[in-house]
Amino acid sequence: MNRFNCFRFMLGLFLIALLESACGVPPTATPLPPTPTVTPIPPTATPLPPTPTATMTLTATPVPPTPTRTPTVSPIPPTATATKTPMSTQMASVLAKVLIALSKGDYDEALVNCNQAVELDPKYATAYGWRGTVYSGKGNLDQAIADYSKAIELNPGYAYAYNHRGRLYREKGLKPQAIADFEKYLQLDPNASDRAQVEQWLRELKGQ
Repeated sequence: MNRFNCFRFMLGLFLIALLESACGVPPTATPLPPTPTVTPIPPTATPLPPTPTATMTLTATPVPPTPTRTPTVSPIPPTATATKTPMSTQMASVLAKVLIALSKGDYDEALVNCNQAVELDPKYATAYGWRGTVYSGKGNLDQAIADYSKAIELNPGYAYAYNHRGRLYREKGLKPQAIADFEKYLQLDPNASDRAQVEQWLRELKGQ
């Protein structure tokens, strides 16, 4: 009996398997394990070279050298107040050109115009006073003193000429002459804007 039942059981399994095969039902298969996800390793990047630091060189406009001597000149030389002959239109035009040249620091051009002023009127003290200023700016102290002296000869009351001739005497170390000119300058122009400076120079020259 047991053998028979066992046979029937095995026969039933065979028939079931046969039917499944005939009907196209695939046998139950063991599922394959999932394919592992592989994370791709990125290629090693070649590091970029560091950005070079640019050194900027600024080209500066060269500054003209400072002259070795700073002339003691007045920006606008005054006209002699005691001149008897009035200034002509032509003289005024020439002196205006002198001022323009001095404002630009062009002493050569200023000298040309001063010479023209002297030629226009050889007895005009202001023309010599201004030319003395130009010569002083050019460093020609002796010629500047000569022109200031000529201006004083033509106009003894020309305070500007005494002041600037005194400065040049002081610069040359001629103390008595500088003292005389400075004292005369302050006598003619007691309210001078540079009075304090001139008085200090006088004290130094006198050793006070």
